[in-house]
Amino acid sequence: MEDGRSGDNVKKLVRATALVAFAIVCLIPVASCVIYVLQLRVERRAEALLNDVRSLRLEDSTAADVLSVVQKYHGSASAGGRDAFGCDAWDASYSIRIANDALNSIGLRYPFLRFAVNPQGVVATFMVNQGRLHCMWYRFASFPPHDWKQLVVEVHANPAWAGISWPLSKPFVVEYPSGKMWFFFVNLKPAATAEELRLAFDFNLSCMRRVGGCVAACELMPTAWPEYLKRAQERGLTIPRHELDDSRCVNRVGTDTIPTPD
Repeated sequence: MEDGRSGDNVKKLVRATALVAFAIVCLIPVASCVIYVLQLRVERRAEALLNDVRSLRLEDSTAADVLSVVQKYHGSASAGGRDAFGCDAWDASYSIRIANDALNSIGLRYPFLRFAVNPQGVVATFMVNQGRLHCMWYRFASFPPHDWKQLVVEVHANPAWAGISWPLSKPFVVEYPSGKMWFFFVNLKPAATAEELRLAFDFNLSCMRRVGGCVAACELMPTAWPEYLKRAQERGLTIPRHELDDSRCVNRVGTDTIPTPD
């Protein structure tokens, strides 16, 4: 009798295990679809914001033009300031942030899930001085599932100002603050043409909708990244090794003579 009950218990356990496994298998594609739809919405809003940013012009667009964009995306305002990333001084600044906080919180709290839920988002910042757009930045940030803790890809558009000559540093800058993140900056020169501005802000945000999100600067900046590689060959600039090894990077540069980041 006891052997029969024991056998029944084993069968019940097997059935329960099978049901759980079946439920997990069914939930994976459902979860992937939900993540895709949520990230697609973020990507479309980020792309719409990027198009609005591209339409603005330094020292030409008015404060009203900037406020129209800020209000459209429910952005925030702050007081004036000075000396930040090449922008000398401004009367007021505005910021717009687009991200899915629910998905981002999951990826931040459970890093092992970042292969599917990569915390990511974009921020646009505008500085207004004397009623005109004075400086503007567009930033993408994420937490890819590799050795670097955070990826930041950013464009700065600043005017010329007394005491500072172009280039402020370099047209392209790679930095590794504290060994916990790496930045890829594009510094747009003062008095840039409309075409130069378009190319500098030539982000490809389609990777945001992908399960796992964006993980490499080369896929985010299809115009600036190859230009950076070209300049790296010419000037011996440091190139992130993990970027060169990424299958998404079409253009490759040998790493034999390029130092590894600190």
